[in-house]
Amino acid sequence: MLTLTKYLAIVALFVFSGFASAVPIDCNSDAEGKITANAGCQVGTTNNDSLFQVNSDEMFTFSDWLFAQKDNDLDGTDETSIDIGFSITGGLQSGDWDINNIWATYDSVMIVIKGGGGNNTNGNYLAYLLVNGDVTGEYDTPFFNATGGGAGNPKNISHLSIYVRGDGVTVPEPATIALLGFGLIGLGLSRRNAKG
Repeated sequence: MLTLTKYLAIVALFVFSGFASAVPIDCNSDAEGKITANAGCQVGTTNNDSLFQVNSDEMFTFSDWLFAQKDNDLDGTDETSIDIGFSITGGLQSGDWDINNIWATYDSVMIVIKGGGGNNTNGNYLAYLLVNGDVTGEYDTPFFNATGGGAGNPKNISHLSIYVRGDGVTVPEPATIALLGFGLIGLGLSRRNAKG
């Protein structure tokens, strides 16, 4: 017979094992402050980002990112799905970024940096969660030659992409809703066991 304690233990194991596999990896100290200001930095699981990839990686625990804009060579926006006024002033290794004030429309904004070529100290794409309310800041390359005669020298950024999520209204995450559902089921079973 399944007791309430056994049921809750099984539910907890199921829920928390799912969380453990979806936790993104935080950036190393060399990459942390390369987009200012930022509320966090995480490493993607592949070299290149895409809408599918950032949602599959659950960057900053979210899987509902929307692609906004991309600058492929840091000389002007090349791709736009949602125009948030993304612009860059600077070069392939450092400069300034700007976006429109979109914080009433979106809950989260993320800048993704991809490095160019191989031999990088940071081989995968890097994602930076912007500080809520910020519309301007700086970028600096987080990519350096890993080996060879130029080891430690900075490398060019291949592209910067912007992703947004939310609609300015906080909505419970699916995992929270599932946990609440499991709790209600557990209470129902407990009540049934108490009557029987």
